[in-house]
Amino acid sequence: MVLVTFLMEKAKYWVDKYTIGFCRNRIVIEGRKFSFCTIPVPEGYKQSQTHPSILYFPNHWHGYTHILATTPYHKRNIRFENPCIYYASEAGSPTIFSPHPTNPIIPLPSGKTAYNSDPCLFFENNRLYLINRKCERAPDLREIEVCYSDDGIHFSQPETIITETTDKKELLSPSIIPYANKKRMYFLNTDAGTGRNKKCTGIDIYEGTSFEQADFSLLKTGQFLNHTEIGIEPWHFDLFQYDNKLYMVLCAVNIRRRGLLNRMNTYLAVSDDYQFFRIFPTPIVQLIRTYRPTAYLDGNNTLHLYFSVVGEVADDKSDRAIALTSFDFPDLLKKL
Repeated sequence: MVLVTFLMEKAKYWVDKYTIGFCRNRIVIEGRKFSFCTIPVPEGYKQSQTHPSILYFPNHWHGYTHILATTPYHKRNIRFENPCIYYASEAGSPTIFSPHPTNPIIPLPSGKTAYNSDPCLFFENNRLYLINRKCERAPDLREIEVCYSDDGIHFSQPETIITETTDKKELLSPSIIPYANKKRMYFLNTDAGTGRNKKCTGIDIYEGTSFEQADFSLLKTGQFLNHTEIGIEPWHFDLFQYDNKLYMVLCAVNIRRRGLLNRMNTYLAVSDDYQFFRIFPTPIVQLIRTYRPTAYLDGNNTLHLYFSVVGEVADDKSDRAIALTSFDFPDLLKKL
């Protein structure tokens, strides 16, 4: 049995490696290239990066053009899944990031079953916020906590802003947007995407005015209107706004496909009312196993997409890595 498991893991490794080598220049829609990023993990961690969240500062902020949050996640070990912060100070979309000197920003919580996950960055009123999903006595208690920085270096202690004890409220993959002088925080809930029942049951939308006052409450629940029709089951996601619509980049599985086409691909979805979404059925990244993506639009309407790649296929042979590609967004919408 040990030999069979070993051979299966080796076969999976070489399939992934071949797929990357063959498809690197055409793995994204319309043959667009992608590049892996250099993002060093904290001392004592093995190289592995997942769940990126990116912010772009076109006029610089304390000298930075980009700030990135990730979690290392070597061999899916939750002890390493602690939010880290990284920086870049260059035009365009960087692939090399410098680490915060005291990463991880949020350390491993106490308790045998407690862990961090799903960091999200938000910027408002010259203040940088880092949101973290903390699970304690998993899966019974989930907390959304936030810490902030006014200079990008010194962070406050994390404070809880949402607590959820209902088993059907997973609060997966928070993503935040400004909305009518308030802030809206979106989550996938319960058995979303590749969860226990392989189905997405909805999107929980919380609204509040202040992280410091912790006045967030559940506002409404959204849905993916066509996910059953097209057979695409969503998982982690990120949000951005364009042309009075809310767009989502998400990783998802098409349950109607087999083999390489059944892997977790990266898709785009759109909402006209900021509540109900439709998924474009054509993936924008495919053939490799992707995980949570994050994206921003620059002043030229270029979409810069950073996405997780699962498998020992990056140049550093890490089991999870972050990759980058870019699109002319209006042109991408025409192709989809």
